[in-house]
Amino acid sequence: MKYLSPSIFAFLILLYHLNTYTMNIYHIPVYVVLNILFNYIEYLVHRYAFHHRTKAVPFVYDSHTRKHHVIFNDKNMEIKSNHDIQHVVMPLRSLFGLSLILLSAYIGLSFISLISAKIFIIAAISYALSYELTHLLYHTKFASNIGILRKLSKLHRIHHRTNVMRHSNFNVTLPLFDWIYGTLNRNDD
Repeated sequence: MKYLSPSIFAFLILLYHLNTYTMNIYHIPVYVVLNILFNYIEYLVHRYAFHHRTKAVPFVYDSHTRKHHVIFNDKNMEIKSNHDIQHVVMPLRSLFGLSLILLSAYIGLSFISLISAKIFIIAAISYALSYELTHLLYHTKFASNIGILRKLSKLHRIHHRTNVMRHSNFNVTLPLFDWIYGTLNRNDD
């Protein structure tokens, strides 16, 4: 449970903002565009920081490639213990850095428009939670029982092959930018 605490906290922040915000039909395109932007950021971070060690954030590569991909490979994707969960969900230090970025963006946007800031924070937190949830589900038997999750889970399992992980299937939530950049790999062989 302690590994899921940051996600629960983020969910509570999301509930607060949803409770203090009234959705307008004109806000939906902004929300969609923000989710496309977050999907692109997910793709870039996963492709480059998670799979190429950098001086700026070496712990990201170490945590992902040297731990996550060693514990979970295409033949062994399932979480087997509570301890394994820490190698699937975002580590607390990453969440702290992400929170600082989101808080800075929220404060900056609130000077322009409080509504814009709220739409941004709702989109960012809901996207982060969907990333956490889908990634967590990909590492369970549950995902293989539900249509779209089965297909996405298969792409994630293919990504976990040692010879594939640095080259394809970097999007976790929706393979939009894998499709755009030609890194989508459906080949199960």
